[in-house]
Amino acid sequence: PPQLRKGSKPPAAFASLAVRDVSFRTKTCAPSTEPVWDEGFSFLIKRPHEEALELQVKDEGGQALGSLRLPLAQLLATEGLLTDGWVPLGGGGPGAQVLLRAQLGVSA
Repeated sequence: PPQLRKGSKPPAAFASLAVRDVSFRTKTCAPSTEPVWDEGFSFLIKRPHEEALELQVKDEGGQALGSLRLPLAQLLATEGLLTDGWVPLGGGGPGAQVLLRAQLGVSA
């Protein structure tokens, strides 16, 4: 969880996810140092070797709390085209991380 200064309140946070020019936003969670979204989003991936998932966690005022960039080529090298686990957030302070499940699927 992010480090809070004494007397400060935890943020009401949301996450935004984007691939190319398509983006989604989660609901805003009640103030917490451990928000839970449990939401799924689908993107049409055209060039997995070149594209990346961009995730940003922000407070309700829009201030960045942390971010990550997941090159989709990494998923091509995994069993089941899947990653599922804790991922550190850049710019989020020590210990800032998000539990992320990302999977490539093939549709006909």
